[in-house]
Amino acid sequence: MSLEKLNEHIQQELQKREVSEDMANLQKEVYELVVIREAKINSLQEALAAVKFVGIESPILEEELNALRQQLKKDKAYLTEKVESLINNTFKEDFIKITKKTKFLQKELITHATFNKINEHTIHTPYVLNLLKESTNEELLRLSPYKIAELIQTETKYSQIRKFVELYKLETKESKIDKWITTFAKNNDANEHQQIRLHFTEVKGMLQLGFSTTEMLQDIAVQWSKRLGYSGDVKNDADTQGAVKEVVNILKEEAAIVI
Repeated sequence: MSLEKLNEHIQQELQKREVSEDMANLQKEVYELVVIREAKINSLQEALAAVKFVGIESPILEEELNALRQQLKKDKAYLTEKVESLINNTFKEDFIKITKKTKFLQKELITHATFNKINEHTIHTPYVLNLLKESTNEELLRLSPYKIAELIQTETKYSQIRKFVELYKLETKESKIDKWITTFAKNNDANEHQQIRLHFTEVKGMLQLGFSTTEMLQDIAVQWSKRLGYSGDVKNDADTQGAVKEVVNILKEEAAIVI
């Protein structure tokens, strides 16, 4: 399946949500400007890692990677303005339809290899098409999550909306875990950052019931640091040590007992 034909198919799939024309056009732009561009960035990062492993210099790849990152930043700023222009009661139902079907689960990294799995005659195609569709909607919601959450927060009958609102209610915008992510992140991987927030909301309940040890908190903190781009080596890596120490203190503050 050609990329052009794939794009047409994704648009048809997105339309099954029966959103307004304005929202459908926005989905199309998010897919083309964010999902596809991030797939190119991920692919170049893999290529750079490969050539560095074999000891080859690759300045052209690095230049192209930096150019893609800069363009992605500009496109996200542009799309954020477009999203926020739709955050009102007129388009509320659109945001509800998108959010209630979005799982926010950890997915495979989308790269050139993802598209290579697509073939009209293989079992991989439906999975990949769904992956691209879900990624498009997640990227759209992440452009202005706090404002979207505020708009749809009353729709508590849908479990996915409850989860989304819990993650992005306004009082969490300046939460300690968000500040930790912002301060210590070595990457711009919104999906990894979101997985930390999701896990943090789950861990909080456990901590508040008193089910925790220092070792357990340390293990959690190390895994989160890896999601931010650190080595996870708390014995030899000073940067990892600093990030882990900070978030362990945050976790201890959530605990019901002094550890």
